[in-house]
Amino acid sequence: KNLSKMGGKGLFGSSMRNSISEMQLGLKAQIEMATLTQEDGKLNQDKLDKLNAQVIQVQAFSDELDKEVQLGITINSTVIGNTGDINITTEALTTLTGNYKIVVCLAEDQITNWQKDGDIDDDTYIHKHVLRTILTSTWGEDLSVGGAYIDNGDVFEHSYSINVTDLENENIQHSQDALVQGNGNAGNWESTNMNVIAYIYDTSNYEILQVEYTSLLAK
Repeated sequence: KNLSKMGGKGLFGSSMRNSISEMQLGLKAQIEMATLTQEDGKLNQDKLDKLNAQVIQVQAFSDELDKEVQLGITINSTVIGNTGDINITTEALTTLTGNYKIVVCLAEDQITNWQKDGDIDDDTYIHKHVLRTILTSTWGEDLSVGGAYIDNGDVFEHSYSINVTDLENENIQHSQDALVQGNGNAGNWESTNMNVIAYIYDTSNYEILQVEYTSLLAK
């Protein structure tokens, strides 16, 4: 299912907008309460400042949802077990000028490992969205070839044949041999908890224009 094409004004955006509207109403109520709350006859300004900062952040989310979607991404993974192909289809939903790159990553959820949680050393912390590897180069691949112009309806294909075990071993080796504080603790991948993430950004300002993800293993 391609959520990216639904955009800020589609089904996915409607759900997000409902959540944001609820957040805006909640913050408004808290601000009114903070304004009425007085400590020793003085306004609780610190709390009010924090609430106003949240209002600005939520408004920024709302503004993003109002933008028209420019690019749609579809990810199809045929990975079964350790091997398979990942195919990325990008479609321009409007005419664009400029240079754009696509980055494709593998990330993993449900990793139980150490985490500093305030003053507590938590050895059973569950990490999500942990970057495991990048299938493109670090800065991605050019979305279009032959000029800084993309026409509405243009379609671009990117494909990657992967072996999960080989990628895992490369990560372990890199941690042991290249990283300054690496200790080789980069293995124990669990493919059932992994996702493919693809995102497109504008090379002129590094703004991410679209992102999509799906399960690594074929369904």
